[in-house]
Parts: sequence; C-alpha cells; structure tokens
Amino acid sequence: RGGRSDSMSAFGAIAALGIAISTSYLGWKTTVVLVLGMILIVVRRERNKAYASGTESDANLPGKFTKPVPEKNHLTTRDGLKIHYYVVKGQGFGTKEGKVMLFAAPLGQCGFSIYYPIMAKFGDQYTYITWDYRGLFSSETPARLRRISIPMHAEDGIEVLKEVMSGWNGSNAKISADIMVGHSMGVQVCLETVVIYPEHVDSLILLNGAHGHVFSSGFQPLFRVPVMGNVPYWIVQFLLARPDMLRRFQRVMKPAMDFVLPLWGRWFGSKLLKELLGEQYLLDFVEDYLGSILESPTTLTNYLFLFQELDAHSVYHLLSSIEQPTLIVTGLFDVLTPAYHGDEMHRVMPNSRLVCDAFSSHASLLEHPERVMIEVNEFVRYRRLFRRTDSSHFVAYATAASAVEEEDASPSSLAGSSSPETKKNNNDHPRHDSKANTTSNNSSSNHGVIGVDSGDRKEERK
Repeated sequence: RGGRSDSMSAFGAIAALGIAISTSYLGWKTTVVLVLGMILIVVRRERNKAYASGTESDANLPGKFTKPVPEKNHLTTRDGLKIHYYVVKGQGFGTKEGKVMLFAAPLGQCGFSIYYPIMAKFGDQYTYITWDYRGLFSSETPARLRRISIPMHAEDGIEVLKEVMSGWNGSNAKISADIMVGHSMGVQVCLETVVIYPEHVDSLILLNGAHGHVFSSGFQPLFRVPVMGNVPYWIVQFLLARPDMLRRFQRVMKPAMDFVLPLWGRWFGSKLLKELLGEQYLLDFVEDYLGSILESPTTLTNYLFLFQELDAHSVYHLLSSIEQPTLIVTGLFDVLTPAYHGDEMHRVMPNSRLVCDAFSSHASLLEHPERVMIEVNEFVRYRRLFRRTDSSHFVAYATAASAVEEEDASPSSLAGSSSPETKKNNNDHPRHDSKANTTSNNSSSNHGVIGVDSGDRKEERK
C-alpha cells in the first residue's frame, strides 16, 4: 500500500487538474467525451494484458458450438393461461440422475440466446428449461394487467418445471432445479421463485440484476440520486401512450447499430465468443432481441408495462431468508442495474458469493465470458459442498466438514462398515434426498471450495 497509495493519490490529483483545465478551455461536454474515451482505452489495454498473460484461459468453452434447437410445448396454468416453454434435453432426462438448469429470461428475450455460453460449457450434462413470460411472445396475456407481475412469472416457472419433471423416477420423486439462472429481470424472477418455493430450487446464479425498485437506481451507476427515478417512469409512460415510437426508434437506430456494434465488438467483444458464435455475435443478439419485442403490438405493450412491474417489485426485505448457495455477478459499467445492487444482495444473503467484473456492463456473460464462466464453472462444481439439512435450509461447508470429520472418526467408519441406509443415502441424487450427502462432501473436500459461513459470513476455502 504505502508507495502505491501515494502514486494513486498523485494520479488522482493530476487527473482532477487535467479535467479542470479541459473544462475551462474545451467545455464540459468535450471533457466528458475525452474522459470516457480515456476510460475505454484503459479498459481495452487491461483486457489485452489479461489475455496475453493467460489469466483468462480457464473458461474452457468448446471450440465449436451448435445452437440447440429446443423442444417447444405449452401448458395451461392455474388461472387458465397458455404458457409456452422450451426444453433442451440432456443426459439422464427423465431419471433421478438427470440434472436440471432452469433459466429465467431477461425482459424481452425469447429462448436461450443470452445463456449460450453456459449451455456451451456444460453441454448435455444438464436439461435446460425456459419459458415465455405471460403476456410476451407465444404465451397468452391475462385479462387483467395486474396478473402480469413478478410473483406470477415465478409461479409460472415452477409450473413449467413440474410439467417437464413430472414422472421423473416415479410419482414420488422430488421436483427441483439443480440451478436456477437469471439475468436482468430474470434475477428478480429467481429471487421471487426461491422465496415462494425454496424446496424447488437448490442453488442460484444471478447475473446483472437487482433485488427490486429498478427505477430508483437506473442510469445512476455510482449512487442513487433523489427524484432521478422518476425519469425512467416518465419515459415508459410516454412510450406506453405512443408505442409506435419504439418501432420508429428501431428503424432509425438499425443503420447506427449495424455500424457501431461490429466496431464495438472488434474493440471490446469477447474473443472467446467470436470464435464460438461468430464475429457478429453482439449484433445478432441485439437484432434478435429487438425483433422479438416488436413482433406484435401486444408483446410491445406488455414489454413496456413490465418495466413498471420491475420497479414496483422488491424482495429486499426477504433476502436474508434465502439460504440457497448463490453466485451474484455484476458489471462495473452497468448503468441499468448498477453494481451496488449486487453488493446490497450479497450483504444480507447468508450463502452468497459476489463477483464484480471490471470489464463489462449489463451483459457480463456476453461481454466478458472469459471471467464470468470461470466463476460460474467453479460455483457449479462446488455448490454441493453447502450442506442441505431440510427442504429450505442450507448450512455452510465449514459446518458440513465438521460433521464429516466426526463421522470419519467414529468406530464404524474406522472399521470400514456402513449401514444399508447410509449406503442408500450416499447413492441417491440430492434431488431425492433431503439429508446431506456427507460421503460426497468428504470425497470433494480436497478441492477448492466456495462457501460462506452463515454466522460470520467469512469465506471458507479448503
């Protein structure tokens, strides 16, 4: 610290002086452009240094990835709506060995597209499930807009999960997603789901999202500004009264995006995803995103209305009750759901891990998968070391490890014997056993561990 702190202070003083001089002679608008340009140059330089040093080579995505063609189906919900869902089947589909990843889409996405890096990484190890939110795309719209809400989407997601997993290994099999993943709006859907149905979700991955009241922080990347939250509300109200404005905006912006996004991708895009999905992967994603939203007037209206629902919704007061192992990923330059949302969630969620990526904004998984996928892979690999003791409670690995050591020291363990019941529990998939699989914990205890002690929130690594 010492010398480094002094040099940083000197750099800060010089930067402040330079900004003051630039503002005096060039004006504040030109100064803002220059400062942003300098930030982008520094970010690009640091990313290139990271690539050159090989520190991001552990993402280990396959060299080629064929976009999966999901099976499409629909179900009728508890209130009579038809909800469309998508399934990509993996190994063990329909058996107790099968593993499930449930995706809650960001607002405006139809299908799996933003989650392709995760699907490429884990391949057919998992069965992947997602659905169209009610009111969007192929799903029906309820008669009352009040029923297009985050709790309703959470209920729909669990109904889809039950529909897909019904009959897996018999009618008494426990229905739960091994991992539920959400991005942006999907984060709030994930949090609401695990609050209502903790027994149906084993762990969470939350990407670039918020715990609620998104207008209060939107376009405020450093801290919340009083009254600023009213501006997004007025914009949405204006667009709801004039939905054709968004169509005109798309027509005007398309030539600009065709020019800017390839240039942005060349400078700041992920080399990994360029090889995996093609040089134009960012442009393809944005065009697919906007095209899906604007495909029907009903979808467009409900899309705008859901922004207001995201602002009305909050689970902040319930975050401390969420004890599932959770990975929280934020982007330092995210202005839609600023990084401090992740910190606020991490502070009160007892079994959470926070990763703030310094080289991405609102789509860290697409902008910088080299870093994000390392964290996702590590979390998926070691999340089982959180010990589950009943349908909704997890104990950190440190506690589970103590139990394993005591069991190993018992006379029956030293004699190499175990009861038939113990053998049965050790062989069962965690989905069908509400007790902790202590043998699997013991066999994995020599590896790196992500865990947070629920008492003092100290990260345990072994």
